[in-house]
Amino acid sequence: MEVQHFKTLKEAIEHLTANDKNYILVRHTFPAGKIIKPHMHPDVNEWVILDAGEIEFSLDGEKQVVKPTDIVAVLCPQRKFHSVRCISDVSYLVIRDGPSETVYTKQI
Repeated sequence: MEVQHFKTLKEAIEHLTANDKNYILVRHTFPAGKIIKPHMHPDVNEWVILDAGEIEFSLDGEKQVVKPTDIVAVLCPQRKFHSVRCISDVSYLVIRDGPSETVYTKQI
């Protein structure tokens, strides 16, 4: 699982969007206990940038607890299933390197 640390949110966004692409940026806030079901994006990579709270992140079966000691970014490569369990109230950004559908495990 590729995890990167940044000092500021601005630094993370500038680094992750350095290539000239059609990026999509979305802010998510969820309460403790929320589960984002396993899903993948067939055509794009996705970065989850946690800036508040604590999550258990799962990528292709590998699990890791992520806490923002600074700004933490986790890569979700295209066609790799990932999910999130919110351990506390959380706030994170999602950056995708283009538009894509979301495919949940039940759709396969």
